[in-house]
Amino acid sequence: MIKSMTGYGEAISTQGRIAVVARIKSINARFLDLRVNAPEILAELETEVSNSVKSAITRGTVSVTIELAPGDKTDLFDVVLDEKLLEKYLSAMKQAVSEELVLTPRDIVALPDVMTIRPKQDLARLLAPSVIAAVSEAAANLVAMREREGLSIYNDLAGRLDRISLFVDDLEQRKDECRTRNFDSLKQRICELVEGQMELSEERIAQEAALFSCKADPTEELTRLKSHIAQFRTALDEPQSVGSKLKFLLQECNREADTIGAKGADLETSNLVIAIKEEFERIREQIANVE
Repeated sequence: MIKSMTGYGEAISTQGRIAVVARIKSINARFLDLRVNAPEILAELETEVSNSVKSAITRGTVSVTIELAPGDKTDLFDVVLDEKLLEKYLSAMKQAVSEELVLTPRDIVALPDVMTIRPKQDLARLLAPSVIAAVSEAAANLVAMREREGLSIYNDLAGRLDRISLFVDDLEQRKDECRTRNFDSLKQRICELVEGQMELSEERIAQEAALFSCKADPTEELTRLKSHIAQFRTALDEPQSVGSKLKFLLQECNREADTIGAKGADLETSNLVIAIKEEFERIREQIANVE
């Protein structure tokens, strides 16, 4: 069953007092364009996150956002005192002043680079299972949304293919009549052109008219068009991504319809071809969003 390329999914997983929130959204694109936005703390997990998403999604512009919601900042960061740097500051100060130095905590914090805030050691590895769990669940939710929208697209396409098949049946029913009309029209035209200029037997005129009439026969195009429509229907039920295949089949359907229209010799045939091409245009708009 086909899937849409538009979707959204989110999920939450926890590790101790830290909640990992994953949000994934996608829109249509020719290929897979994956972008991961995550806190710098989780930078080393980007490849694992990307692989998790790629296992579920094969086409579309996909944006993954990961956020961390700790109980408080101490769940993510440690405050680190650079004792060696502080000693150098104190040594320099003692050389600059003669009286005894008395530093308050505020004085120490004000010294550049003496006090720093750093992510907890191995935090990314600690959070990795929760991050991947949240991303996988969010991707599954997005795929479920894509499948629901894909079902709506499937039903719309199936209905349009049914209408096109009826139009094609009408064209097939008219082809013999059109062939006869073409033959009579061409025969009359040949007679008008050669009248008074050359002698042609009735049999020769009929042969020439039949030759041109066969060239205007749409039987081959109708046969190929029905074959393409049948393949299109089959592709709609295939489990893998078929967006590119549907696009190709639609191009071939349009090609055959154009040729049938060019061979058409009456208004009703032209109107049927126009109706078919209008349905093809609606189908083209729909499959642009099919994975």
